[in-house]
Amino acid sequence: MTTSLTRNDSFILGLLIGAVFIIDLLTPLGIADGILYILVVLCTLPHRNTRLTFGIALGCSVLTLLGLAWSPEGGEWWKVIWNRGLALFAIWTTAILGYRHQRQAQTIGQHDKALQTFMNHMPSACFTFDHEGRILSWNQAAERIYGYSPAEAIGRYGWDLIVTPETRADTQRIMHGVFQGQSFVNQRWHDRNKQGEPGWRLGNLFPVFDEKGHVAYGLNMNVDITSQKAAEECLTAQHRLRTILDSMTNFVGIGTPEGIVVDCNQAPLQLAGLQREDVIGKHLTDTYWVNYSPLVQQQVRDILQRVAHGETVREDIRVRMGETTYIMVDACYVPVCDDTGHVIQIVHSGIDVTARRAAETALQKSQRNLQAILDHSPNLIFMKDLEGRYLRINKTFEKAFGLSESAVLGHCDHELFPPAQAEQFHAHDHLVLKHTSLVESEERLLYGQTPHTNFVQRFPIQDEQGTLYALG
Repeated sequence: MTTSLTRNDSFILGLLIGAVFIIDLLTPLGIADGILYILVVLCTLPHRNTRLTFGIALGCSVLTLLGLAWSPEGGEWWKVIWNRGLALFAIWTTAILGYRHQRQAQTIGQHDKALQTFMNHMPSACFTFDHEGRILSWNQAAERIYGYSPAEAIGRYGWDLIVTPETRADTQRIMHGVFQGQSFVNQRWHDRNKQGEPGWRLGNLFPVFDEKGHVAYGLNMNVDITSQKAAEECLTAQHRLRTILDSMTNFVGIGTPEGIVVDCNQAPLQLAGLQREDVIGKHLTDTYWVNYSPLVQQQVRDILQRVAHGETVREDIRVRMGETTYIMVDACYVPVCDDTGHVIQIVHSGIDVTARRAAETALQKSQRNLQAILDHSPNLIFMKDLEGRYLRINKTFEKAFGLSESAVLGHCDHELFPPAQAEQFHAHDHLVLKHTSLVESEERLLYGQTPHTNFVQRFPIQDEQGTLYALG
């Protein structure tokens, strides 16, 4: 870039030219004082103005020739001519070399400017650093990513600006490698911005060599991958969750408040021989599991309507798993709400309780059969817990003492019978619990107001592990 002469610059140049010309006029011929004009030419070089340099060189040449005519005589003429020729040669050599230097400096300046423009328009954060970690240059992307302006960053250590304590050792190792001539490509690390917020970067670090082949400085090019890293972690979490869900034997699904199936795990699909695309996007009532029965479809519609209003619903639903295969599912429907309380999703979950429900039905039937046998026995039959509270009695017991089942169950002998009779029962119960064996006794009982003598057998009742939990 050329600069124009200021008034002071022009005055100094004129003064210098005049001084040299006067010295030349006062010095006898034969002395090469014309070579002092080189100083004037050199003074024009910082201005990087080719016209100025060559103009001054031409003017100095004219003054050198005038000095040949006006300076005092002295010396031999061939020496005079030779010295003046040397002066002209020196003047123009300086001007030409200065011109070449100016052109070279101008070219370098253009290259530097182009490089700086290129770096400032790169989407990557680019900065250079010396062997001590001081930042030498800082582009616009670096300012955007890290929050520091070039004025804030240049001249400061990277440790103080962007390097975290956890990554400082690795950063020093990489920086040392760069100044050993190594390049580091596609390096992932986390650093921090001006606000101290952590972020993930994909970086490339290179050494930049000088003309002697030595590493002059390091170049760091970072791409902000914080969002990409977060997306990768989200995908990893989703994959992990999918793996967990698909490994579960429970039935799990997600739907919209309107009942459209958004996702489900593998368990219900595999049992019914379905693919994910067979159910995703369908209304739950139109899926293979429940579309076999209008009654079941209506049951599911009613449930979804309640859940869409924020209610958690748990019901048994009979679902189809094959042409002739149906199972009972203990289903739970839970609403998922946003911050405003609106239902945005419905989570379906269920477990196959077919075997459990069948076992419960069989147990209830067995208990009814047992109770029928007990109720038709002419003997008084009862069952107590370890605290003496009645758990079960038969009809004969009710008739003998004139007490209903509801009045007896959960109560002790002292709450039901006269003190003497209750004490007799308690003593015999204690023997059973103490010895954990059959105890036989004759007891005088009052049926209403009528005394009776009964032969009573009491025995312990134990579970599968042999633990006593009741007596009969």
